[in-house]
Amino acid sequence: MKRLFICLMAILMIAGCAPQVPEETTVADETQPAPPSMVGIDASYSIIFTNGDASYNAAYTFSRLYSKATGITLKMKKDTMTEPSEKEIVIGKTNRDEFYSIDHAALVADAFALVLSGDRLYISASGTSGYDAAFAAFFKQTIGIEDIDMLTKTDKKLELPEGFELISEPSVKLESDKTASGIAYRVEGAEGGSHNYYSFTESVTYYFDTPVGEDFNAYSVVYSSDNYLRGEISYLYGGELCTEEFFLTPGEGVSFTSLFENALKGKTADSISALKFSVIKGKSASLLLEDITVSKREMPTEDVAYISDGKYKLGVKLTWGGGVSYLEDLADGDESITNLLNDHDTGRLIQQSYYGTDSAPYKPAKYGEK
Repeated sequence: MKRLFICLMAILMIAGCAPQVPEETTVADETQPAPPSMVGIDASYSIIFTNGDASYNAAYTFSRLYSKATGITLKMKKDTMTEPSEKEIVIGKTNRDEFYSIDHAALVADAFALVLSGDRLYISASGTSGYDAAFAAFFKQTIGIEDIDMLTKTDKKLELPEGFELISEPSVKLESDKTASGIAYRVEGAEGGSHNYYSFTESVTYYFDTPVGEDFNAYSVVYSSDNYLRGEISYLYGGELCTEEFFLTPGEGVSFTSLFENALKGKTADSISALKFSVIKGKSASLLLEDITVSKREMPTEDVAYISDGKYKLGVKLTWGGGVSYLEDLADGDESITNLLNDHDTGRLIQQSYYGTDSAPYKPAKYGEK
């Protein structure tokens, strides 16, 4: 019995002195994810723009800012005049959209798209404020400068992460409404109003949710306003964004109709995306946009339209605003003398002149009262 007790004690002592095996522990994986590959926007790039002032002006502005930051002036090229290459900075809606498509119509107010697809950088917006915001975002992302007015030459590389994409929302609240025919739009710059009658200071812009019209050469705007307004219409011509201006007088339920500027050349336009109205006289106005419609009208085949009573022949040049460009005396018996007017350029024609909207016409010279 005593031997048994001694054996048990020995076994217990041996077990108590056995080395302790530590519990299995998990070592944290301190490996960091690999940084994204960077694409350098360097001197090998060129700036691609398209027809229309918006694209060209934005391309020129970006070129100037890039030069200010790097000391390098990038080449500017029109999209239809150069073959595509991988290293391009594409401004606006161009034929480079075949490689990467941006929803340009969705970029209203100061919204913008800044997208790196492969090595090609796309920058698009609907106007100056949007492009300014896009350029500010580019330089903030590449070299950390938030205010583009503070740009100075830097030794930092202008780089973006591979696959970088930034598509912003408008920074301003847009009112939503519809025209009489049910065309939905959003309004930027309205300060108040009801029943689609908006008051504004300096300017107001209507962005159409769905672009208006296709294959048209004339447009009509039905409106009510308490002030003189300068209008700006944005549309597509040959797939490129174009703008042109028109002018409206005050009135209730006024219908304004105009051909777009290439209509007399037999061309048509598509997709009205926006209408902007600016105050001409004073600082504020109220406006009701009742409707906008488009049409395709039959155009004259000749640039000059003539009328005659057998004694005189009169002609007006349609592409020069309807100015009188031809006057012939048919009764003078001299067939060698035809046009009595100088029609060398637009300033030589017989035409109406407009000197503003004040009740007293503007006098362009001291002898204006005579």
